[in-house]
Amino acid sequence: MVLQEVFRYYKSKITILLILILFLIISGSYYSTYLTKKEWIDVLNSGASDVNIERVSQIINDYNGIYYFEQFILSSDFFIIFNIILLVGFGLLLSSKIFESIESNYGNLIITRTLFKKYLKKVLISQLIYIVTFIMFFFIVALIITLILFGESNMLSSSIFLNLNIFQYFINIFIIIFYIAILHTVIIFLSSLSLLFLRNKYIIQSIPFIILVFGYIIGYTFGNMSNKLAFITSFFVFDNIIFNLMEIFILKPNLNNISHVLVFIITCMIIISYLYQANIKKFGSDYLI
Repeated sequence: MVLQEVFRYYKSKITILLILILFLIISGSYYSTYLTKKEWIDVLNSGASDVNIERVSQIINDYNGIYYFEQFILSSDFFIIFNIILLVGFGLLLSSKIFESIESNYGNLIITRTLFKKYLKKVLISQLIYIVTFIMFFFIVALIITLILFGESNMLSSSIFLNLNIFQYFINIFIIIFYIAILHTVIIFLSSLSLLFLRNKYIIQSIPFIILVFGYIIGYTFGNMSNKLAFITSFFVFDNIIFNLMEIFILKPNLNNISHVLVFIITCMIIISYLYQANIKKFGSDYLI
């Protein structure tokens, strides 16, 4: 059932549409980077006497595939938009699956609580596999295409990561992308298990977006009241979590960075654990015969 469910997710129209939109967002980021490169080319061709030709030429040469990719994933507003679209797409595709099964009388097929627990576990595992593989494969394909289009010579010459060999570099990128996949997964799990108290498909599908917006609301509303509240609410602002993750790998890790990366996920996992048990108790009992 797990692999069949995963394949069903991949074959959905939402997945195809999501891939197209995400590649458009990356293209927008790359075009923005290209415009910056073009400005340097214009400076080089200007003939101005105060231009350091050697330095400007080096800057232009550093615009390789890795640089374009890093400008997107590590220091671009496009990456935040990318993650927002991902959350919305995953929410539409995945969040209401368990609710729809319950509403379509799937519960009539459930004989004991154990069977419902088994069903629930398989659905969540399917969602985990889909989200992680989708994000990992997407970035692998995007990186390969980027290296083909913009070249891979002097690959790490302009990298934000300092003093890393190519193997260490890709390990760091892999960890960053994997964490982002887990971040999306826990949010989708929260929405999938929200059928415990929500009985509307469209509200359940919108939960990922609501969580995202709620984080910004408390961050920029309560956060402006005092420094203490700003610090507390910053743990639940989505892009703040991602940027702290980047700083762990780019700069020297500190307790502040690490806590921002872990607190949100740990909090979500605690809530997920409660919702998981509560759903089993409620719906296993409802359909017990």
